[in-house]
Amino acid sequence: MRSAPLLFRLPFVLLSAVAAGPAWGQQARIAPSKSRPMTQGQEAALAAVREYARNYIRDLPDYMCIQTTRREIEPDALHPFTSADEIRELVTFFGHRETYEVQSVNGRPVHLDRATLGGNVSFGEFGTMIERIFDPVSGAELGYQRRTTLRGSAVDVFTYRVSKAHGYTLRAGPPIREYISDWSGLIYADRATGAVLRIRMECTGIPPGFPVRHLNITVDYGPATIGTRDYFLPSHFELDQASDRGTMKNRGDYRSYRKFDTDASFTPAAP
Repeated sequence: MRSAPLLFRLPFVLLSAVAAGPAWGQQARIAPSKSRPMTQGQEAALAAVREYARNYIRDLPDYMCIQTTRREIEPDALHPFTSADEIRELVTFFGHRETYEVQSVNGRPVHLDRATLGGNVSFGEFGTMIERIFDPVSGAELGYQRRTTLRGSAVDVFTYRVSKAHGYTLRAGPPIREYISDWSGLIYADRATGAVLRIRMECTGIPPGFPVRHLNITVDYGPATIGTRDYFLPSHFELDQASDRGTMKNRGDYRSYRKFDTDASFTPAAP
């Protein structure tokens, strides 16, 4: 089957967890939760997760890591080319915000602005998503779903919903079109510590006719050492999207966490 880089086969799609315009500064007005009232124990578990989230961004040091993303598209009848590529980026978390620098495409060293890659590009897989869900300004509606296990750990699973007043921004084109979507999903938190081990999210209410028809993201967090301390940081993410160009999948892994260094360099592995 023929394969070609996504950046030549896909329209530009930018997915961002950053709300657009002044809505971020307004208090969301969300209807009362339809979830069952939480028990005292469930409320206590949620309070522990809130505390964890409140401290999460604040306690993270400035650091860097390598993000490797494999992107694939299964086309529709009008766009018959199956495409795949692999993007390696240097991710920097500095001043409590994440930035990305493209280092290689399919093993070939490049220096590109992320927005010029084409294809499916997303932001916010790091602490941004945790911060947005639990920031009081977002007015997220939270509920309790169930107890289960995840990678051998006992976890509490919470539901959340964030209104489009603080929504997830979808941009597609050319020509560039934008829609700010409600987003909702699940939070998997370690029952003993309140640490967030997984976040699942889905954009909801996307209007008919918008190029992106469906989007969901899962981010897994795992232990990583920076300097002499251990943290829970993103280890893997999966993004699935249906659009007017077909079904798109991004699968990303994070490796080589280290303290932020202004002189850091990255040499991509041989293809």
